[in-house]
Parts: sequence; structure tokens; C-alpha cells
Amino acid sequence: RKALLAPYHRKALAIHLVVFAVVLALWSLPIVNPVKLLVVLFHEMSHVAVAFLTGATVFGVAID
Repeated sequence: RKALLAPYHRKALAIHLVVFAVVLALWSLPIVNPVKLLVVLFHEMSHVAVAFLTGATVFGVAID
């Protein structure tokens, strides 16, 4: 059974690597700044959520 799924795993890995390479190549372009800020915002909000879940206090979030 694993032998039958192996080509699909290789294809999924190849797609992930291609998407990663494209994102990495485009990451420094100014047109991508809104998307980068959104990604950073989601990342920081996950820290805030975990802080609240653990009983910590969040004094602020600054994204520049």
C-alpha cells in the first residue's frame, strides 16, 4: 500500500518545493509587501493568542 502512495508523496513534495522557491524569489519585491505584512500579522496574532491562553499579558503588538 505504501508503494502505491509513494509517487503522490513525491509529487506533493515537488509542488511544495516549487511553491517555496517561488515565494522565496518573490519575497523581496515591493509588490509583495501587503502579503508579507499580513503573514507577519497572522504570525504575531498567534503569539498573542497563545499568550492569552497561558494567562500572560500582552502589552502591545507593533508591525513595521
